[in-house]
Amino acid sequence: MRTLNDLGLFILRLGIGVIMIVHGWDKLFVKGPTGVAGFFGSLDMPQPELFAWIATLTELFGGLALVIGLLTRLASLGIGLVIGGAIYYVHAANGFFNTDGGYEYQLLLCAASAALLFTGAGRWSLDQMLFGRNKKDTTVDSSSTTVTYSTQPQAQTTDIPATPTQ
Repeated sequence: MRTLNDLGLFILRLGIGVIMIVHGWDKLFVKGPTGVAGFFGSLDMPQPELFAWIATLTELFGGLALVIGLLTRLASLGIGLVIGGAIYYVHAANGFFNTDGGYEYQLLLCAASAALLFTGAGRWSLDQMLFGRNKKDTTVDSSSTTVTYSTQPQAQTTDIPATPTQ
């Protein structure tokens, strides 16, 4: 079951990541930062040049981070915020449905980003390889102040605390 969960997270990361990379690439190399800033300015967005760069780099590098599963929660947060801005500034006034320029598609991207923010990347990721729990498990014995660090799972034992003296 856990393998299927990890496969699902991998597919979600890959799908959202590729979409964001293409959007970031388009902003950087097709429309260009000046074109994106001009569009943002036409929406009365404050500091359109700054937000053009933030959106472009977040989409490009955040998408790449999702594909490889590196800093997945941070990338998901950034992507969710950028797409939330797109909903607010571009799509909300057009209603819900995507066919009318609405926010339906962007809401789906935000929901997927939120799912990755809360679940993390899964086992098939650089996050797991670099920061995973299996690298160093920590167990705390509640009957004492002993903390044990290991690289292997520990067998669970039940200690009976001593009877308190008065």
